[in-house]
Amino acid sequence: MAQHHHHTHDHAEHHRSRRRRRIAIVAIITAIAFVVSYTAIIYWFTEDVPQQIENETQSAALNDLPPAWSSFALRRFASARTVAERSPRQDRLSPPTPKELAMIDVYFWITPNGYKVTIALEELGLPYNVIGVNIGKGDQFKPEFLKISPNNKIPAIVDHEGPGGKPLAMMESGTILIYLAEKTGKLMPREGAGRYSVLEWLMFQMASVGPMLGQAHHFRRYAPEKLPYAIDRYTNEAKRIYGVIDRQLADHEYLAGEYSIADIATMPWLRSHNWQGQALEDYPNLKRWYDKINERPAVKRGPAVMGDVLEEMRKRAAQQENQQPDKESWNNLFGQKQYERR
Repeated sequence: MAQHHHHTHDHAEHHRSRRRRRIAIVAIITAIAFVVSYTAIIYWFTEDVPQQIENETQSAALNDLPPAWSSFALRRFASARTVAERSPRQDRLSPPTPKELAMIDVYFWITPNGYKVTIALEELGLPYNVIGVNIGKGDQFKPEFLKISPNNKIPAIVDHEGPGGKPLAMMESGTILIYLAEKTGKLMPREGAGRYSVLEWLMFQMASVGPMLGQAHHFRRYAPEKLPYAIDRYTNEAKRIYGVIDRQLADHEYLAGEYSIADIATMPWLRSHNWQGQALEDYPNLKRWYDKINERPAVKRGPAVMGDVLEEMRKRAAQQENQQPDKESWNNLFGQKQYERR
């Protein structure tokens, strides 16, 4: 009888032990489910944080920039992507870090100088936010923009993760390219002869390619009267510059040997070679280089920024007989508005 009682007691104890284990397992599973659900909720609620912080930091850095300057000003474009979109995180449950939220604001218009910066940013994989500055409408003369670019020229940037983690505003496309290269350690050697080779060809672009080809554009396309002397002078200077580039590329794959910010600065100015009275076929080394660069994915994406605006402008220009800017645009681009003291 006692033996039977002992056996019954053992059986009950075993049953209670199994029940306790089940309860413990259920508790552990419930806790894990809670943690996963809670983390997922936090992640989804922080999906909009990059946009919120970007808007707040942009407003603070630019002293409450107005919400719109013109029909195209202060627009976010498809190419303005967050870090999370450009560099997907391995752990999709973790919220974005402060480093991932850092953005570079690019004050931009659809010009060769503007494309330099968007191409570089695409090549470097840096997150950026495009802010349109309609130079035909006079946005470049707004006091808010002059705080960023005192020379009233695009492009300009505000890096919200600048030196020391502080916002940094910067104008001049050449300076911006050097800054971005040094920030990332890419597209320009950090030291040695290779660094100076990149800088000399970048300076060649800044001093010769941009200014001289820009004059060829102006006198061949925009001048209100055709001046043979000016047209011949700058068309011939464009021819000389194309020849310099062609000779350099005869025994170099890229301008400074390896692909660099010098190539990124130069290529956009050659896109309108027909406006400069030049045919790429006359410069075989240059054409090989030009075609190769244009196959790069980043070089395709950079000039696609604000592509809808460019297409609309082309349609309007095609409907005009004289292909000239309207009176307001002319005054802002080439007229008296440019020379007002500010």
